Amino acid sequence: MLRTLKGWQHFYFAYLYKKEKMKREYYFPRYTYNDYKNWKEHWELVDGYPLQLLPSASPKHSLVQGKIVYQGNLSISHNNDSCNCVLFVELDWKINDNTVVRPDVMIVCGEPKEEYLSFPPV
Repeated sequence: MLRTLKGWQHFYFAYLYKKEKMKREYYFPRYTYNDYKNWKEHWELVDGYPLQLLPSASPKHSLVQGKIVYQGNLSISHNNDSCNCVLFVELDWKINDNTVVRPDVMIVCGEPKEEYLSFPPV
């Protein structure tokens, strides 16, 4: 059975359609690593979209990060003969030209050849 829309229903559906269409037409600019490296504040770039990082970590976060750094360095120093790994705190990892993240702590086996890491951490 086919129903016809009453006057208010027609306007309501037209309103919803227009509202949905406006959402899809909104444009967010995308950026690359060349843009990212010139920004002053702390940012990450995910698929070309910038994400601003918080100015500082909470005290609990800093304590946990310190413990991870301590244990990581301890583990690396015990295995120094068998690996060439180094622990980094907040080093940029350039995944591709549109994605750059900055993990709190990462272990890197190998030498970063740029001012950022260009290969996956351990």
